[in-house]
Amino acid sequence: MAGAEIQVVIFPVSYSDFTTAAPVLATGSQRAALITTVSQQPGGLFDLEAWNGRNRTDGTDNRDQPSGGTFGNPFEPGYHAPGKPFAASTLPFAAMTPITTHFGVQIDSHVYGQASAGSTPEFRSNGPLMPGWRAVEGSGGGHLSNEAAYRVTEMRDYFGSPVRCGHIHTPELDLPPTADRRNRIVEQYRQMLAAAIAAVPAQ
Repeated sequence: MAGAEIQVVIFPVSYSDFTTAAPVLATGSQRAALITTVSQQPGGLFDLEAWNGRNRTDGTDNRDQPSGGTFGNPFEPGYHAPGKPFAASTLPFAAMTPITTHFGVQIDSHVYGQASAGSTPEFRSNGPLMPGWRAVEGSGGGHLSNEAAYRVTEMRDYFGSPVRCGHIHTPELDLPPTADRRNRIVEQYRQMLAAAIAAVPAQ
C-alpha cells in the first residue's frame, strides 16, 4: 500500500492482556510512521475519534471481568500512572475524511469529564477542559477500545514521538455478518489508511 509495510496486531478483549506500542513509538528501526487502533460501532459511519480518555466506565471483557467503573464513578487504571486525563489523536484527519467510497466519515470530538471525583459528568462537544478535568469518557466512550487507543496515544506523548496515532470506529457489521458489507468496510478502511500514510511526511 503506497510502498508502506503494514503490520497488524489483534488484541484480546481483556484489560489485563493489553500491551503498549512502545517498540514502534520509540526511536529506532522499528518505529512506525502511523498507528491506528480500530474497533466497530453501531451505525453506518466511520468515526475518527479526536480524544481518548484515561478512565473506564462500563462493560466487561471476554473473561467476564468488569471494567471497574461506572459513568458516574469511572475507574482509573494503573497503567502508566499518573498519566494525563485525555490524549489527542494525531491522525491526518484532513486526508481521511474525504474518503467516503461506501460510508460517511466524521470527526468525533465529544468527551465527558468531571471537575473532581464524584461530581456530575459534564458533556463537551469539542474536546476536554484541561488542565484539571478528570476523564469520564473519550470520544469513543469508556470501553476496551478506548483504553487500547489511550495506551497508544498517551505513550506517544510520553516518548515525545512523532508517530501519528489515533482510533477509528468502523461501521458495525451485519448480524449475521455479510461478506458484502464486510468487504465494503475493509475497502474503505484501506483507502483511508492509504490516504493517511500518503499525508504523513517521511521521517
